[in-house]
Amino acid sequence: MSKSQRRLWITGSLLTAAATVGLAAGVITAAMPRPASAAHRRGCSKDLKHRTAEQAIREHLALLQAGNLEQAMCDYDEDAVVILPTQLVSGLDNIQAGLSGVGGLLGGAVPQIQTLIATDDVVMITFTAFGTPCTLPDGSDTYIVRKGLFVEQTVHDTFHSAPGQSCPAAPPGL
Repeated sequence: MSKSQRRLWITGSLLTAAATVGLAAGVITAAMPRPASAAHRRGCSKDLKHRTAEQAIREHLALLQAGNLEQAMCDYDEDAVVILPTQLVSGLDNIQAGLSGVGGLLGGAVPQIQTLIATDDVVMITFTAFGTPCTLPDGSDTYIVRKGLFVEQTVHDTFHSAPGQSCPAAPPGL
């Protein structure tokens, strides 16, 4: 192999290696979770990303208890997923509609937090809510928090009919 052929072979090998590294980096980047962000959404603070999981849930609960659902939606990442026993809910509009629907079933009753346990990026709450036409005697939600935003939430609650009421979400006999 001549000197110029060797130089061409080395140059080609380096370009192939660089392309392979670039492709691998692109694949790794694409496979990594996208950073959570609410800062670009109208009305959402840029400082949300600096909160701990416990700070995020406490602020979220305060907003919900104040009836400020729209501002509470800033606590969810735009790709957040809520996991229910029978379905997955994704999309901020769908999550907001779900929260609004629960509020309607409870007649605006404010859930009372029974326990709150938090780690760096996970928080679990248990709660009760006694409204009309429905009550929730055993609610439990778990939130996965990244960069101060909820990226996943699990929900467990059993709706019951309030005394003298018929809760449309309650299983027969509850």
